[in-house]
Amino acid sequence: MRVLYAVGQNCTKNSQKSSNSNNALTIPAKFLYEELPIRFTRSVKILTSEFPQEMQSLPAVKNMAYRYLQDIKTLIEAPNPTTPQNEEKFTDVLRLVSARHRETMAGLGIAFQELINSRAKENLSPPQPMVDETGVVSDEEKVFDRFYRVNLGARLLMCKFYL
Repeated sequence: MRVLYAVGQNCTKNSQKSSNSNNALTIPAKFLYEELPIRFTRSVKILTSEFPQEMQSLPAVKNMAYRYLQDIKTLIEAPNPTTPQNEEKFTDVLRLVSARHRETMAGLGIAFQELINSRAKENLSPPQPMVDETGVVSDEEKVFDRFYRVNLGARLLMCKFYL
């Protein structure tokens, strides 16, 4: 949060100094250029090593991890937004990644459906609620919450930048 606050302060200072609004966006663009691959890497780590073992092998989860890896590659290969021209190119990349990200997040619902279907085929009970009757949250629920937080934050940063 401190980093985001500092970025906002710098944007305000730069926009007051310069009549060119593109220059004011260079600092947040640089922040996103560095930060988004890190956040997406965290998502891959959660999907491939922290999700319940039973879910890690599901096709939808593997597909989600693969899409995140594609997005990381796209972001790393994007031009560093140090000039207005590169900033425009980077904004286009963010739009592309954001559109793909919507599809990727829908994959989690598909993964839960795959889990339910696979358990039904094996005559196993469906996954149990992750919050018990006393309100205690399971470890799995904490992992899913962390996954959503990381991804919601990344999505908000992307959308706020180019809208």
